[in-house]
Amino acid sequence: MMDQFLFDLLQPPKIRFFINSVTAVPLEEIQEPLKPFTWEFDKGDFHHWVDLFNHFGSFFEKYVKPRKDLQIDDNFLDSDPPFPTEAVLQILRVIRIVLDNCSNKHFYSSYEDEKQTRTEDENRNTKTVTNNEEEDGDQQ
Repeated sequence: MMDQFLFDLLQPPKIRFFINSVTAVPLEEIQEPLKPFTWEFDKGDFHHWVDLFNHFGSFFEKYVKPRKDLQIDDNFLDSDPPFPTEAVLQILRVIRIVLDNCSNKHFYSSYEDEKQTRTEDENRNTKTVTNNEEEDGDQQ
């Protein structure tokens, strides 16, 4: 609680306002508050933008990751809803602008690398549990 209080004090109000304006919009309309975004701040600190990047992660988890047309499996040709091209392009544009104007941007790649490793570990563990359950079923 105290950490959030200190963070709110250190995070520039204009940045906080912008992030709040994006996170207040439903994910399916995320491109709307991103369209007019331009860098109007002093040299930034990536830590000020973490909440926005986490929100972008939520968008990708909901609208991109589950798409069958982006996966190589048996049902990849099954129909998906239209790809959210405009939203993805706006998110990538804002990510580029923020990273181009912030120090500590190495935390973003470190975060992404750690997140990818964690996801791979979770997938590996899920497959192991599933395989063990199948083996247990074969023995019965």
